[in-house]
Order: sequence, then C-alpha cells, then structure tokens
Amino acid sequence: MKIASLFIVFLFLQASPPTPRETPENSGQESNNSQAQTAPDQKPTPEPVVIDSRAAEKSQESGKKDASQNEDRPVRVFPVDVNKNWPDYLYIFANLLIAFATLVIAGIAWKQANAAVLSAQSVISAERPWLLIPLGDEFSEVYEPVLVAPLPGEIRKSYCTFKLENFGRSPAKVIEQKVGLFTGIDVESVPDADAYNSDGAFPEDYTFPQNSTLPLQATFAPNGYIALHEIEEIMVYKRFLWLCGYCKYRDTFDRKDAPIYESRFCYRWVYNAVSSTDIKIRKSFWIMAGPREYNKAT
Repeated sequence: MKIASLFIVFLFLQASPPTPRETPENSGQESNNSQAQTAPDQKPTPEPVVIDSRAAEKSQESGKKDASQNEDRPVRVFPVDVNKNWPDYLYIFANLLIAFATLVIAGIAWKQANAAVLSAQSVISAERPWLLIPLGDEFSEVYEPVLVAPLPGEIRKSYCTFKLENFGRSPAKVIEQKVGLFTGIDVESVPDADAYNSDGAFPEDYTFPQNSTLPLQATFAPNGYIALHEIEEIMVYKRFLWLCGYCKYRDTFDRKDAPIYESRFCYRWVYNAVSSTDIKIRKSFWIMAGPREYNKAT
C-alpha cells in the first residue's frame, strides 16, 4: 500500500510542468536600481506630449453642431398680462402714500428749522443793545454848548457834551462814531447829509455795557472854532446851532454775519426861549429836529 502511494505521487510530480523563472525582469530592475543609486542627482527626461490634431478638429466641429442645434431650437415666451389688477394698484397706492408722507415730513422739518431760526433771531432782537440819547426830567440829556471864538491865546475849542445810554439787555461793541456841531441861518437849514457818512469818522473799539451811560463830546466842525459873529447871531436868533452825528455798533453774540446797528441823532439848540407855562421864565435847551432819517435807530 505504501509503495503504491509513493508511485502515484511520483507520477504526479513528473506530469506538472516546470515553473519559469523571472530572471530578465529582476535583472532589469536590479540594473535600474543600481543606476538610480549611482546617479541620484540626475533628473528624468520628460516624455513629449503628443496632441492629436484630428481629435481637436472633431471636438470643434461637434461644438459648432451643438451651437447650431441650440440656435435652431425654438424659444418659448410666456405671455405677459399688461392689464393691472388690484395688487398692482395697491402697490402704486402704497408708493404714492410713502412719497406723500416723505414730503409731509420734509415740510414739517423745514418749518421747524425756520421756526428755530426765527426763534433765535427773535431772542437776539429782544436781547440786542440799543444806544440812544436818554431823556432827562424835561429835555434830552444834552448839555449847554461851550462856544469859543478863535481869539489870541485861546486854546479851547467849541464843544457840547451829551449822554449816550445802552437801553438794551446785552453789551454793545462800538466800532465807529461821528458827532459834530454845525450852524444854519434858520430853523430849516439843517446840516448836510455828509454829517452821517464815514468821512472823518473815528473808528472805535470799546464795549458799552447794558444799563449804563457814557458821556460823549461833539466839537464844532470842521476845526473846533466858531467865528465871533456867529456866536452873536445865535444869541439874537439869526443863526442856529445843530448837533448831528451817529454811532455804529455790534452786539456781542458769537455768530457769523452779525448786523451793524446804527443810532443817528439830530438836535437844534434853542437859546433863551420863553417857557410855555410861565412867560417870566426863559430857558435854553436842545430839541430833536431835522428830517426823520437824521433821527433813527436800527
């Protein structure tokens, strides 16, 4: 039995074909590995890329065919209803309502801004300074003039002193003033309007507090002296003495384009007049006279 089994195994081994050895591939790999190990710094040579021009032409032709097929394909347009329905009218009405509300709000804002500006202006107008000649017990506080003739050795000049008071609620900053004494041959011969222009005016820069008075002095125009015969004519009512001038000032509120205020005054000297209540009493005083534009305050 054992002999038979060995015989069958022997026959099987002889019948199976021999397995070939892979010596060429192993030898090639070993040679490649040895070359790689001997030359590690050498870079492999890139293989050239071959472009198939026929394939590119085919792809272009196919793209043109697809484009021509897409152009020939009909485009479906959905119908549009141009008639407005109630949602459209509701949308239009809502837009109009929003526009109207915007205009109303803008108008209210504009009115409020104007009201604020007018309120500020009214406050400034109420608090502004007012420079005026005050009234005394009977007449304006303009004192008796001192008339001096140009006699030898005389150095005094003819002048008149009067008071200016700030009746406003804020200080005034005086910037210019001009006052003078003039004569005329009758009560209607008021001084020329040149008495109120800036020629010969004195630029000033001082602050006039509210509720205070300041004495000012007007000299005889143009050089301070009056002729002796003019003094005699004034005493016999053949010539009349006038006090004219102005004062320009600003308020002290800090703002741009602040207005310039101006106070003008014109008085005539009445010499030794009979009292209206008692003919035995005679007084000399200043009265406001001249045209309206000579006596105004802005």
